[in-house]
Amino acid sequence: MNYSNVYIESIGYELAPNVVDSSDLEARLAPVYAKLHFQPGQLEALTGIRERRYWDAGFRMSNGAIAAGRKALAQTPVAPGQIGMLIYAGVCRDNLEPATACAVANALQIGPDALLYDVSNACLGVVNGMIQIANAIETGQISAGMVVSVNLPARSSIQPSTACWPRPTWRCLKKPLQHSPADQVQWPCS
Repeated sequence: MNYSNVYIESIGYELAPNVVDSSDLEARLAPVYAKLHFQPGQLEALTGIRERRYWDAGFRMSNGAIAAGRKALAQTPVAPGQIGMLIYAGVCRDNLEPATACAVANALQIGPDALLYDVSNACLGVVNGMIQIANAIETGQISAGMVVSVNLPARSSIQPSTACWPRPTWRCLKKPLQHSPADQVQWPCS
């Protein structure tokens, strides 16, 4: 679908405070590197990943979403009460029920008439949420929406084979005002 009434108004993000960089991991892998004759720096060179981040034990996914949502709202004229749909699109959630989106919406003071729900579709959850909100804007059901995703487990819950490392982000979509073709979206966290 081509959208003529939808654009990304703002993006907010909150980084987890605990950092493990590739050189830290390589130090742990030094015996393996020595046996395989790998040079230091291979992990970053092969993956492009410089660091991984994780939250403190007991951290709730909604807290990262709330922090990122506040940052996104601070960058836009969209008021919380104008948000017609809020989707939490993270694989990692606070609870199975109620939806993590409910806790986020409550903390951000999203209006009582907004549609709130979680979408879980692995790495595509955010894209699915953005498409759902864009479709609702394009068809006139809502004028603005937000998608949040926090897929970062606390350190105590990280399993080496299943850890997920993306940063939490909010994407605030809304109908365009008067924007010229010269306007460009700035991506502060790319």
